Amino acid sequence: DFLCDVCRRERPAFDLARTAAPFRGGIRTMLHDFKYRNATWLRADLADWLEGALRAHVDPAQIDWVVPIPLHAARLRRRGYNQAALLTAALARRLGLATRNDLLCRLRATPTQTRLSAAGRRANVRGVFVATQPAWIRGRTVLVVDDVMTTGATLDEAARCLKQAGAWRVWAL
Repeated sequence: DFLCDVCRRERPAFDLARTAAPFRGGIRTMLHDFKYRNATWLRADLADWLEGALRAHVDPAQIDWVVPIPLHAARLRRRGYNQAALLTAALARRLGLATRNDLLCRLRATPTQTRLSAAGRRANVRGVFVATQPAWIRGRTVLVVDDVMTTGATLDEAARCLKQAGAWRVWAL
């Protein structure tokens, strides 16, 4: 078991977090193209990496639901797709798992986190999610998927919300 320095100082709400690759170089370019330039065909390659990162650390059979980080409706309309939902669907299909896009809802639009400090990111997403189907969450292991994890603030807030709704374990990818 590995705990990073940040997690040692302040334990996150998620029980486990894994990333597929460092966010630099070619992967950074790929993710920016995928997220901002409509390069949705990259989801298969990105899902390959996510699957490898997940299988290296957990047995996917332990997961009840795979849930994407939701976008606010305004951002979804502007972008035309939720990149985390595309990754979630591709990953869940490969693993033979159920995906639920309706377990978490983003209550308000938040500014981009790209230029915020770690504390600013936590404040930006505090209270932004609501669990919409607590009966489907209670006692379950939920895997939450996002496209990028920098400080973990978004995934931490999503996990906190899912735990408050009764999730047994929340894993972040």
